[in-house]
Amino acid sequence: MALALLTTLPFVLLNLVALAVSWRLEHHPLPAEATCQTAARRPGDLRRRLPLVAVNLLLVSGGTFVGTWLLSPHLSTGWPGWGAWVGQFLLLLVVDDLVFYGVHRLLHEHRGLYRLLHARHHEAYAPLPVEILYTHPAETSLVSLGIVAGAALVHLVFGGLAFGAFLSYVIFRHLHELDVHSGMRSRLAHAIPLLAPNEHHDHHHHRPHEGNYASMLTLWDRVFGTHVEDRRRPRQAPRGGLGVPVSPLPVVPAPLAARAQRLVQPAGAR
Repeated sequence: MALALLTTLPFVLLNLVALAVSWRLEHHPLPAEATCQTAARRPGDLRRRLPLVAVNLLLVSGGTFVGTWLLSPHLSTGWPGWGAWVGQFLLLLVVDDLVFYGVHRLLHEHRGLYRLLHARHHEAYAPLPVEILYTHPAETSLVSLGIVAGAALVHLVFGGLAFGAFLSYVIFRHLHELDVHSGMRSRLAHAIPLLAPNEHHDHHHHRPHEGNYASMLTLWDRVFGTHVEDRRRPRQAPRGGLGVPVSPLPVVPAPLAARAQRLVQPAGAR
């Protein structure tokens, strides 16, 4: 029971923080130089999606509690050593992401399943962190199979699963999911080999059927030929404050706007 609570509480708290951050971003979007998203959000999207987000938060929290409780007889609270801890963490990561890749790709390539289950999540074409929970409840259950398979394989290979490695992976995975749905440009992820940056998943939301089906790693997309480089042009921050005029109409080229501004300025101000 205690291990189940220790696993579920961080998940709930992270999602409550994600809700507060998402609400802030809904009303105060990231500046252009900080975001990798090229699509604009419609006002009120988050408020309309909150009921389904709340349902999935309850389902996943309950599932996390029950799943960890059932798994607890196979969890070790002792320190396994750095080698075993890192090995278990990485095996969980690789297996979970492989299963996620397979399920996610199936949901895209089988159009009936896409319309029935996954299309709802892609209504968030410029997602906010808490919208990781804006999914069909059945899909939420399907993508949880990866961590179950990973835990089973770790137990088979290592003869047990350290609770510390399991909890660390669950928290790391959820933080990464919140991050890749935040719209922020990645910095650290680009320095870690094979770790999927935010641009990888945001491109998937922008063009859902092109590829980038894995979540944590770019490994499986590269292995199976579905990796797509993000070549979208980011939204440019408006220039100004350094004597460079900003056109009030995006369709007016900046040089023409500058010339027009000089023409209407009083002679003494030129």
